[in-house]
Amino acid sequence: MNIQALIFDLDGTAIPSRIDGMPSQVVIDAVRKAKKICHVSVATGRPYSYAKDILEALKIDDLCILNGGSSLYSCKTNEYVWKQEMDIHLLEEVVFKLKAFHAHDVEDDSLRGKVKLSDYHPKGPICLTCIFSVNHAESEEIIDIVKKTSGLIAHAMNSHTLGMYDVHITHELATKKHALQSLLARLNVDHTHVMVVGDGGNDVPLFELAGIKVAMGNGAEKLKELADWIAPGVDDDGLAVAIEKFILTK
Repeated sequence: MNIQALIFDLDGTAIPSRIDGMPSQVVIDAVRKAKKICHVSVATGRPYSYAKDILEALKIDDLCILNGGSSLYSCKTNEYVWKQEMDIHLLEEVVFKLKAFHAHDVEDDSLRGKVKLSDYHPKGPICLTCIFSVNHAESEEIIDIVKKTSGLIAHAMNSHTLGMYDVHITHELATKKHALQSLLARLNVDHTHVMVVGDGGNDVPLFELAGIKVAMGNGAEKLKELADWIAPGVDDDGLAVAIEKFILTK
């Protein structure tokens, strides 16, 4: 396949899933080689402030999908070129319904640091709200509550806390798929010529729009079931292996 764009997640894909995770030199070298052949972008739940050092290490200079799919950021002009913000009243409604999870930490892209959900009072504009370190059953319950609120959507991803999950809440038209559609329109690339690599539940929407779907060995089982190929885990530089197999080897 003629791959014209490579899109990959950060945590659990390009870097170990921890707040201070950075890409290995093997991954950095593979990404830089891929940049000579096709567009290279990331699709992450992180806001730019938490992704900046990683993007600089990888020398990413294309548009990037940030905030769980709710925004596109230009690394060249250092500005957001597309955003899908949540209705603040709908978010307040959801937060009220999530009172059973009051002890969990939460953060949104307008805050500077985490607060307890019990103390969270969203003030717009907000693209992404993240509830941290919930167990699997809690993540499913939160997603179900959000699903019942028209206009919003939620996805679970592996947390930096081992064995736990973070739940991302965004506008229903702000999944990574919607952001990828906007990105590809700007790059003038057809989705059939796109390769995506991910590990979490919030990468499932990316798979809906990709020509080649690669799941990390450490990824969610649902993602692996949808994948065309399963790469080695993040600790074994699986992203670099996938790049070598599908892009660098002709």
